[in-house]
Formats: sequence, C-alpha cells, structure tokens
Amino acid sequence: MLFRSEAVKNLIASGESNGNYNIVVGGGTYPLTDMTVSEVMQLQKKLIGEKKGSAAGKYQIIYQTLAEILGKTGVGLDDKFDATTQDKLAE
Repeated sequence: MLFRSEAVKNLIASGESNGNYNIVVGGGTYPLTDMTVSEVMQLQKKLIGEKKGSAAGKYQIIYQTLAEILGKTGVGLDDKFDATTQDKLAE
C-alpha cells in the first residue's frame, strides 16, 4: 500500500511543483523548508491578500486545507514545513 501512496504523491508533485518543496503558486520560491507551519500559513494569508492564491510546497497545499489537516496529522504550528512534514501532510 505504501508504494501506491508514494506513486500518488509523486504524481501530484510532478504536476504541481515539479518536486520543489520551496515553491508557491505561480512559481515563486521561498525558504519554506526553513519556515514553521505557522510562518507558512502567515505567508499564505499574505499571498491570498495579494490575490495570488495560497498553494505552497511540493504538494501545493492551500491555506484552508493546511488549517483543516493540522490536528488530524499530528503536525503542529511550530513544526518546520520541511520535506518530512510536507510528505506527512500529503499522506
């Protein structure tokens, strides 16, 4: 089952971010993997305010989805939005 999960995540990432953990909607890059989840969410709010959308990271997770899945994944606001965290959120 894990193999299928990885294949699906890779398929999503290939179309959304070309596998880049530090990309946001529109192709801009930020040091997302060095930021906390809270900092990424603040950036997402800023991008929404600029009418750019909020998709961030390898799987282009939008603000609303990120807010909804935090408690369900064991990921907290103070966790780094690094590769491990993004992969966990994608699950």
